[in-house]
Amino acid sequence: MSSVFELLSCTDDEIELISSALSCRSQSNQVNLQSERGQQALTAAISLVNAGVKAPEEIAATLDARFTQSRNAGQANDVSA
Repeated sequence: MSSVFELLSCTDDEIELISSALSCRSQSNQVNLQSERGQQALTAAISLVNAGVKAPEEIAATLDARFTQSRNAGQANDVSA
């Protein structure tokens, strides 16, 4: 829920950028934005925009890379357990 409050400090253009990137990513990965992973993606997208990333494709690609790494790390932990 805190990520929603972070959007309050964003401009309309930044909100549109975040929305476009998350929409693209959620459709390709079938991630519900209301889920825990969806909220994590929203928080990460806001951070990327705040860091100066201006292309929705770049945001989506960065999110995909981050979540693929964390998913693979989780699977590795499951195997070693």
